[in-house]
Amino acid sequence: MTKKPTTKKPTNKKTARTAKTTALELTQGKLAILLGVTQQRISQMIQQGVFPTLPNGKLDGWRVVPTYIASLKQTDNGMDRIRTLKAQELEQRIARERNELISLEDVNYAVGMIASKFCGELAGVAAASTRDLGLREIIQSHLTAAILRFKASLAALADDAKAGKPIADDEGDVDED
Repeated sequence: MTKKPTTKKPTNKKTARTAKTTALELTQGKLAILLGVTQQRISQMIQQGVFPTLPNGKLDGWRVVPTYIASLKQTDNGMDRIRTLKAQELEQRIARERNELISLEDVNYAVGMIASKFCGELAGVAAASTRDLGLREIIQSHLTAAILRFKASLAALADDAKAGKPIADDEGDVDED
């Protein structure tokens, strides 16, 4: 019986083991060329703590390449957020075109017009209530004070809405509707 020749190449186990544990030392410039980015981007990633450096200031290629790939995946997650925001912006633009949204300026104008008409109606209440001029003056002063409080409250709510704050009633309860 003859032995078949093997096609398997003999390996030096010591060399294979050493290759795994020896750092692949790269400069920032060489790593930048390898990854297809600028040397400034590599430097930035070192400053951000993404890439660890060796004691001699060089980078271990065996460690930074997988780290760079992982950072690209995180960037992909960032792109998902950007896509989501763009989709929301598109939805809002379509809703605005369909008149499903009302601008804050239009709402403030409409409420202001209604409030002005209401205040005008209240102006005649004192005269219609009594002929006594002293009592009429007291009623009118109370109505005027109420109107001023109403206008101040309306202005404060408009300012809060412009600032993006939630609308709250006088007790501070937020309206969830």
